[in-house]
Amino acid sequence: MAVVIVERAFDSAQDFEQLQAKENAVAFCFATHRVRFVKSLFALDRLHMVCVYDAPDAEAVRATQRMAELPIEHAWTATVIRDEPQPRPPGYSLVIAQRALPPGVAEAQVRHLASDPTGCGHRLRLIHHGVFLSADCSRMCCTYYSPDLESIRIANREIGAPIERLWAASLFEAPA
Repeated sequence: MAVVIVERAFDSAQDFEQLQAKENAVAFCFATHRVRFVKSLFALDRLHMVCVYDAPDAEAVRATQRMAELPIEHAWTATVIRDEPQPRPPGYSLVIAQRALPPGVAEAQVRHLASDPTGCGHRLRLIHHGVFLSADCSRMCCTYYSPDLESIRIANREIGAPIERLWAASLFEAPA
């Protein structure tokens, strides 16, 4: 099985429960394609979402999303560089950074930058706990706990990491 990331963007604010109900209505399709929902990161403004699935491949997830009539901005098989869920510190937000990476980026570079080699993440009080990299190294989603969005912008600017979209989120996980 692979980790598959689905990135969504909406034209208007959405209701998480309604989106989840669409997936639940096609549970048979998830079973047929051997797709298992892991978690969703849903923007507080309700305009963006990143979902994580376990599946044979990205096409299996795309098939379930078509059946559920859910939009897909990007869907890709991910290499998990880091996925270390931990308690959110008081006063911190869960923040998602979506990235389109320039050609030539290698997994080793991403692993190195995720280790906070310059210490700017630590200095800016960021907790970088999730990094999902597409197999072709063209896309990446990172999750942080941060006191504010600007700290993440500063840290990423200092290390030269592009940010396509940055947003505060709520986490919804599959029942255990």
